[in-house]
Amino acid sequence: MYHHPALTIKRVYLLIMLIIRAVFFVFDVQYDMTFRIVSGVLTLSCLGAAFYYYHNASFRTYLLLVGFFSYSLGNILTSGGLTNSNSALYILAFSIISLWLMGIHHYRLVFKATVILIAFLVLQFVTGFTENLQSYYDVVLMGLPVRESMVLIALLIALLLIAKDYSQKSRELFEINHKQEQFITHLNHEIRNPLQGIKGVLDVLSHHEISASRYQFLLRNVIRTTEHLNDTIDGVLNIKQLRSGNFIDTPIPVNIRDVTSKTLFIYEEQAHQKGLSFDVQFHDNLPEQVFVAQKSFKIILSNIVGNAVKFTSEGGIKVQIETDLEHKNIILKVEDTGIGILDEYTDQIFEQYFQIEQSSTKKYQGTGLGLSIVKQLLNELAGAIDVKSSKNGGSVFQITIPYKRVRKPKQDSLSDTENDAPALPNLAGVSVLIVEDNFINRTILKEQLIACAVNIKEAENGEEALELLDFHHFDIVLSDIAMPKLDGLGLINKIRETDATTPVIAISGNTMPDEVRSYYDAGFNYVLSKPYTTEKLYDVIIKIRKKQLHSFGQ
Repeated sequence: MYHHPALTIKRVYLLIMLIIRAVFFVFDVQYDMTFRIVSGVLTLSCLGAAFYYYHNASFRTYLLLVGFFSYSLGNILTSGGLTNSNSALYILAFSIISLWLMGIHHYRLVFKATVILIAFLVLQFVTGFTENLQSYYDVVLMGLPVRESMVLIALLIALLLIAKDYSQKSRELFEINHKQEQFITHLNHEIRNPLQGIKGVLDVLSHHEISASRYQFLLRNVIRTTEHLNDTIDGVLNIKQLRSGNFIDTPIPVNIRDVTSKTLFIYEEQAHQKGLSFDVQFHDNLPEQVFVAQKSFKIILSNIVGNAVKFTSEGGIKVQIETDLEHKNIILKVEDTGIGILDEYTDQIFEQYFQIEQSSTKKYQGTGLGLSIVKQLLNELAGAIDVKSSKNGGSVFQITIPYKRVRKPKQDSLSDTENDAPALPNLAGVSVLIVEDNFINRTILKEQLIACAVNIKEAENGEEALELLDFHHFDIVLSDIAMPKLDGLGLINKIRETDATTPVIAISGNTMPDEVRSYYDAGFNYVLSKPYTTEKLYDVIIKIRKKQLHSFGQ
């Protein structure tokens, strides 16, 4: 197991303090000093337990505090307390050593303990209690009192190391801030590019007369660009989820060929703009559909191929997808003719924020997060990645991802119906309340439902929705979460006070795992994440209607 150097130093320091206190404890027993013996037992017990359980941070914190408190208190009270000028040295040593060993983020706890320590000294001074051990503590070496000299040395060491820790933290914070600025710059570029594509298509459609085939071409590409923009935003959120341990990606049956083609279209265009060849090959042994973690597969594919395009200026990129001989793993192979990677960097490229080119004016912009995310995802999936590369000789990344074959594949209509509008379900007679404060989103939702003959009423916030619910029956309520006056959570709480059966669907852009759980806990029947597709909206409503009709039939 890897141990951080600072943690090892602190543990060694603690061991030295333990040994010193154990030596003095022998003298305490020899001179039969009751208070010192009790103090010594408490100190040795706490510090010994803290040394043994050092990697349990919360347990260690309180053990250290109690241990050093009894350590200092025993020394001070048996040396005359406030009547001894060296007491201030012991108090200062307690504060600084505790801060360093516990961490300066515990400064409030250390400050309170220091105040309590001083209060004990005041109490001792008022009561006159003392158990003076000057008889064997007045040892002098080279003209200096040994005990106070040891305290001073321990204090200076702790002060030096805490300053060193602070300096290191400051450097790390500066680096993190710098990397975050780079990340924001890159993200700005990654978001504005597809936004320009979307805006450009809308401008063309608004101001120019074009043929039907050209219209379909532009429409298809703006949809793909929107999906790519959504994937970019999801990628940022995935970083947070991976760090917090909340990243969930359940395998689902997917057509790998379609997922790959839709994910790579933007990189294919980028490659062609740079004059590069871009070849995607699917092996014949690749099943029509497989159970695989689709979100993770898309993230891995995007990062590996995106890097290949970014770091290649001549030649091209080749993407190959197949299965292994045992049909247990998908093998993704991405080969480029780019700048390559030195052998010394092939392990470091998977570290967070690492970038091959470290100069301030980089030719290849990026966040340094992509490959670290790939590595984390592959660890989650029990997959693997192998890199073969040489400086200016291109790179080959081979990724292995476990999968299961779908025994009875569903008819995949994505490729065949890509140019067609989604099939309209017959929802005549269904009454729906739309609760959405954004006019555009509300208008689009209305158009999507009016096309299916749905009876619609609308509200701009939760308060307006409650007024409508008092006078009308609705089969389904579609509600945004973030709204003025009364938000979605407030609305569902009010609804569930008197109505436990009406299906209420949350439509929100705030759909992190903990947020989604809170929506279900509040009483929502389903959570639809923005941006959603028309097909997804229809699918959710149809499922709810089937359940309603089934319950009516019973």
